[in-house]
Amino acid sequence: MAPDEDQLDRLFADEAADQAEAVDLEEFGSYGPVVACAVVMAFIVLAIVQMLLFSLGAPSWVGRVLMLLYVTLPQGAVLVWAWGKPAVRLPSGMVLPQRRIRLYIGMVWVASILLIGLQMARH
Repeated sequence: MAPDEDQLDRLFADEAADQAEAVDLEEFGSYGPVVACAVVMAFIVLAIVQMLLFSLGAPSWVGRVLMLLYVTLPQGAVLVWAWGKPAVRLPSGMVLPQRRIRLYIGMVWVASILLIGLQMARH
């Protein structure tokens, strides 16, 4: 079933709006010092939470889960930053709408958690 002209007009209007409202992904790089401070603070919080959990008798895998979340903090920070943006322009010039950029960054975050988790499980 082919889309009618009204659906196509709405689709192309949305794409034009996304182009006009797109935020450059490279803008996230300006938050470098903030992310670096957040990583240091998260490490301190992680150490405190991990000590509290282990003193309460938490299993060892809890520490690994916390470490996975800490290691993938930058991907999570990008996801949080991009969550409210209407569209994001990649360095290649491609513009991704809000739903697609959430999916893309979320997949990168989950993939990195899985890969690092598998590596941690091997050792």
